[in-house]
Amino acid sequence: MKKILLFVFLIVFYFSGIAQTETYNLNWFAGIGSNVDLTIETGDTVIWTWTSPNHSVENDPSGTSVETFDSGILAANRSTFSFTFTTSGTNDYDCGVHGATSMSGT
Repeated sequence: MKKILLFVFLIVFYFSGIAQTETYNLNWFAGIGSNVDLTIETGDTVIWTWTSPNHSVENDPSGTSVETFDSGILAANRSTFSFTFTTSGTNDYDCGVHGATSMSGT
């Protein structure tokens, strides 16, 4: 019986460690520059929150990102866009309205 309980415990422990993901919250506003770089794991979610109106967040259109995402232009202050990253690699992103020099990250 002890062996069965130990085995069940080890299986639960092993799979609980695999399934853990993180959520990252970023404020997104004109003039933030490139101060929104993150190192995340596959399966993690990033939520961008507009703290000023009329922005978008999209993967780098030059093709350097391994994921494709685009919020479209969201006009309202406190709008949010979230994306869960499923592929390992680098994802440069920026605001399609204001460009990489005003709002960008990796």
